[in-house]
Parts: sequence; C-alpha cells; structure tokens
Amino acid sequence: VNIQTRAAQTECRFDFDVNRIAPLLGPAAVRWLSSYSWQTPPTVEGRVSAVLPAWTNAHPDWVAEMLPTLGLEGRVQATNAAYRTVPLLTAQTHVRYADGAWHVPDFVGTRPEGRIDFEHRADTRTDDYFFKFNVQVDPQALKPLLGEAAQPALDLFQFSTAPKAEGEFH
Repeated sequence: VNIQTRAAQTECRFDFDVNRIAPLLGPAAVRWLSSYSWQTPPTVEGRVSAVLPAWTNAHPDWVAEMLPTLGLEGRVQATNAAYRTVPLLTAQTHVRYADGAWHVPDFVGTRPEGRIDFEHRADTRTDDYFFKFNVQVDPQALKPLLGEAAQPALDLFQFSTAPKAEGEFH
C-alpha cells in the first residue's frame, strides 16, 4: 500500500477449494461459483490492485469508492472440472478486469472429442458483450447448458465425429 496515493496491490496464488469459504462470500459470488465443479481445485494466480478510500474517520462506501479503481489480472488452470455439469479434461485461461469490464482472452478447454476455445468480453456498466468461439465438441455434452425445452432437440442429431463450429456474437 502506498500511503500517500492509497494505491494498493497484491499478488496471490492458491489451489484450495473456494467452495469451503462460501460462507465468507456474498450471495452473488456463491451463485456464480455454483456453476463450477472440480475433482481437484483449480490453480489460480493473479494480481489485484485498487485505490483505497480517503484516510478519514468517516465510514467509507468501500464498493462505490474502490470498484471504479479495481484492476485484476489472473490465470486459472484446472483438470477434471465442469461448468454446469459439462465436463472438461483440462481448462485454462487468463482473466482481466479493469474499468468495469471483464476480458477472458484465451480460454482453452479440452474434452475427449475435441477442444473449446473462446474469447469473451463483458462491460458491467453498459451490459455490452462479445463472444468469439471455435469448438469441436459432442453436442450431447452441451445439454446442461440448454433449457429443458431445448434439450430434446439435440437428440434429433447423431454425429460419427464431433462437429466443428465457430462464430461470434455481440
């Protein structure tokens, strides 16, 4: 922490099961984490920076004062993990957050039949988003990502090899 500028930064690395500290997290974080599962906790490393509120006796609004200055850069690696029960053999990505915007520039996940590569950007202030993907995956594996009404549609198709798909949407 720089006392004069109130700029704070830290670096960390961990590989413990963050679900074990769920009682310390807010409801939104717990809800977000509930989409992920793993046999072995992922390895997370990163750097966080922010400017602390002014040094006064007043009780600061930590979120309102610090969130606009928050910066995050990190890397996540996992094996035998899942997102909404869609299993992945491996997953890795970098993650960045600055100026109210998230950026996942290089997600790579592997499955027995292929890979999932994507880039994602989301601006929390404007709700703008960008998603670019290149995948080769068994469509049956994606059923948990669809609503119940849409899931039977995947049963109409059978593939001898996993199809490839690429695209982007905003």
